[in-house]
Order: sequence, then structure tokens, then C-alpha cells
Amino acid sequence: MILSYLVEPFNPCSRRTVNAKITPNHSDGQSVIVQEDGEAVSLMTWATCGYKVEESTPPEKEQLARMGL
Repeated sequence: MILSYLVEPFNPCSRRTVNAKITPNHSDGQSVIVQEDGEAVSLMTWATCGYKVEESTPPEKEQLARMGL
């Protein structure tokens, strides 16, 4: 899927895109979003950096909904 986020919070001109995937059943049994560079996106980072889903498949949309995103 493709996500976008703000490099500088509150600056809409700083929005960047990144490829990511959802890893189901991570070590604690919960799904985790992982960027192409291997970095996981925490809920705090998602909210602070204004992450948005730009493109996703129907199965990814279902997983995101189960995650509350």
C-alpha cells in the first residue's frame, strides 16, 4: 500500500509518500504497519505525522479497519 505523512507536522507542503505493508500477527499478536525501510509505524507516529492511506488493496483495507485506522 502507499501511505503519506508530514515530514514537518502542521506543514501540509512537507507531505511525502512511502510504500508500506501490514505484517499480521506480529510478536504480540497484533498487526503492524511497516514502511519499506523496515521501520514500524506506531499509533503515536501515525497521529503526530498525519499519516494517510493513499492506495491500498481490499484485503489491506479490511486489515486497516480491524486496526481502527
